Amino acid sequence: MSPALGVIGTAVLDRIHPWETGPGGGRQRPEPVRSMGGIFYSLHALAALAPHPSVVVPAIRVGADAASLLRSQLAALGVDTRFLQPASAHQNAVELRYESPDRRREVLRGGVPPVRADRLGPFLREVDALYVNFVAGNELTLSGFRRVRASFAGPIHVDLHSLLLGRSSTGLRFHRPLPGWRDWVACADVVQCNAQEAATLWASNGRRGSGASRRSAGGGSKGSGRSAPPTRRGAAPPLPARLEARTLDRLAREVLAQGPRLFVVSDGASPVRAWGVRGRPWLITPRPPAPPVDPTGCGDVLGAAFCALHFLRGLAPRDALAQAVQAAAWTATRIGTDDLAPELAAWRGRHGPGPRGSADGSDPARRRSGAPRRSRRASARR
Repeated sequence: MSPALGVIGTAVLDRIHPWETGPGGGRQRPEPVRSMGGIFYSLHALAALAPHPSVVVPAIRVGADAASLLRSQLAALGVDTRFLQPASAHQNAVELRYESPDRRREVLRGGVPPVRADRLGPFLREVDALYVNFVAGNELTLSGFRRVRASFAGPIHVDLHSLLLGRSSTGLRFHRPLPGWRDWVACADVVQCNAQEAATLWASNGRRGSGASRRSAGGGSKGSGRSAPPTRRGAAPPLPARLEARTLDRLAREVLAQGPRLFVVSDGASPVRAWGVRGRPWLITPRPPAPPVDPTGCGDVLGAAFCALHFLRGLAPRDALAQAVQAAAWTATRIGTDDLAPELAAWRGRHGPGPRGSADGSDPARRRSGAPRRSRRASARR
């Protein structure tokens, strides 16, 4: 039977103002699209691409104001809802206003607290691999993440995402360095981020130059190019938008030196780069089947699709990533998560799985214990 995948992230109530391009130029759509966002992009992808939705096991906080909505939507996806953690706070709500096809302003209202790591023991015993997406940036504290790593022998995929974002007094999200970033990535077997997040990670060591480019970047396939908050005179210069290839190679070596076996960096319509423990980086070009209309959630789909195809279906890392990149590119041709799972399942029906196994030494599924770990759930199904 299929192994199970644990998911840690945050559900978000999205209001998206996409950028529309027409004969007269571009403009922001006046009426927003309301949709479940955040980790729901990932959960839809997993429900569509996993062998069965029931092997997807989220452990997320559920705000009191949105509990009924979230539970009903999770039930509709068919995922395992036994490990949801209720919270008295309001659920995260985000206003996304695109100022160009690949730059947006993101304002956060409300916010649930971190997952209680001390209550994750039963959850971790039920799963074989773990996908941690820092949608909000506070899903786990560093001590909580270390606790998870110490008690879990299976592979962990982490999307750094909002760990590299600050929040102003008005709720505006902006990129900011992550002190002690090596301690965070040391807890993971796969590390994912986008081009602007990689540049921010590089700047976390106090390095803002050395090959950095300040040209406008969309923040990779998450579509997370964000405006920085107003700064006072004498403040630090703005963070770079992306890194040149040789600097990105240096960053990849630093990330892999902390213990991960795969480092993945997306960059919008540009090729996704991935570094394993051996060999040169892989370059995978996104090929959307139609003109992109909204990059929101593409990075979430990319990471979740990789986990479904590699950890749950056994595809080699490179083959799983190649299909995940195309799933993310396809996601950019639509808006929101309504009907995302069935449409992704139909997409997968036209793109069958590739070969199983790993052709190199970068298989994250064998990172910690030498063999894929079987959860109590998977063992019981044998």
